[in-house]
Amino acid sequence: MRWLVLLASLLVLTWPARAAGPDDRYLDIYNEILQADTMRQNGQSKAAADKYLDAQASLTALKNENPAWNTAIVSFRLDYLADQLQALAKSLPAAQTPPPAAPVQTAVPAAPAPTAADAAALRQQISSLTAANGELQNKLKEALSVQPAAVSPIELAKAQEKILALQKEKDLLSVALDQAKAAKPAPEQDSRLADANKALAAERDRLKAELAARTKDSADAEAHRDAAVNELRARLSVLEAHAVPYTPDELAMMKETKTPVTAHLPAPAPAASHVVHSMKDLPTGAGALMAEADRDTMEHQYAKAGAKYEEILRQDENNVFVLAHLASAQLAEGELPACEKTLARSLALDKEDPASLYTMGILRLRQQRVDDAVDALSLSAKYCPTNDGTQYYLGNALAAKGLRYAAETAFRKALEIHPDYADAHYGLAWVYAAEKPPSLALARWHYQKAVDLGHDKNPELEKILAAASPAQP
Repeated sequence: MRWLVLLASLLVLTWPARAAGPDDRYLDIYNEILQADTMRQNGQSKAAADKYLDAQASLTALKNENPAWNTAIVSFRLDYLADQLQALAKSLPAAQTPPPAAPVQTAVPAAPAPTAADAAALRQQISSLTAANGELQNKLKEALSVQPAAVSPIELAKAQEKILALQKEKDLLSVALDQAKAAKPAPEQDSRLADANKALAAERDRLKAELAARTKDSADAEAHRDAAVNELRARLSVLEAHAVPYTPDELAMMKETKTPVTAHLPAPAPAASHVVHSMKDLPTGAGALMAEADRDTMEHQYAKAGAKYEEILRQDENNVFVLAHLASAQLAEGELPACEKTLARSLALDKEDPASLYTMGILRLRQQRVDDAVDALSLSAKYCPTNDGTQYYLGNALAAKGLRYAAETAFRKALEIHPDYADAHYGLAWVYAAEKPPSLALARWHYQKAVDLGHDKNPELEKILAAASPAQP
């Protein structure tokens, strides 16, 4: 299934040239920010502060001259620059504190002129990221638009007035009833009063139920909106992820073959991860049965493993750790509807469980729901950034969407966690072979690594790698 997804990704990989204008200026500013980040990490606080100020002035000018251009990205980067300058101001001595940004842009030292291939690659990367960002903004607007209107204060006031009016009517009828009892009224009058009381109670209950339902709908819509925003932010963090540096072996190979080296900056430290459920969450005495189920899974006896996971769940039906394992076994057995049902139970209990989100991402890939797969795997990587399998499948999903640069970063993160991950080497071989122009030396190197580590050979890829001219996937 993996090679089929990768083959599909190869057929749709495209990288249009970046349009001139604000995109070019933003790319220059973004490179300045990356240089400042490197200076700060190397302890060059003063130089980093100057570089941040230059970037802040340039980005402010870009915002003023193009107020409608990617407002979310510009605002995010301006906030980031303000945070970095504030942090540096605390660490620098008072005499070295960076002054406020001047309205006149500081001249940037001339950098070596990039080659035509480098310029084309950069244009391709910014164009893809800009398109992906536009898609995310549209989905965010759509997510925000699905929230139903909250209960109108005017309607609420009218309902309360109606309840008060009915209550007054009930009081008047009660007084009339007391007077009628004193005068010994006819039986038919008692019957009419009882019917009126029943109607009053029924109307009051209906209004209360309607008010409660509208309040619940509003709360559900707000929760749905928050979940959608969280998914979009996780996907944006994947698209803006720093590239993983080349390994010493790759650099040595590229030096021997005289392959141009693209700059790969160090990735920032990962954010705090979500608490992962583990064996300590099992019911008392279930450890031995869980070990047997895991052993069945390792031996590909998925049906037997699933039966044992369900036996543990009879002791604790809301155990997220066991539910995630059961869903994984059901997916491996090919029981996709049962797997989806189990994942729905698990994520209803903990919507941030990395293991459940990981399995959900693979399930969505099998169902060819690529956008949903990217959302689930991005969230899984956010809450547990050290899982190599999550990064590998995220690379597959991104490649299937044609996001070559982001897919490369995900595959390289998988190898950073697990250098001998044959599937990740194989995925990178396809990515580099499909570049325009292709990086055949890198593609051959990663393909050979994958085969040496036990991956099956692929005649079609070998034919591409053997070509002397640029391959057409």
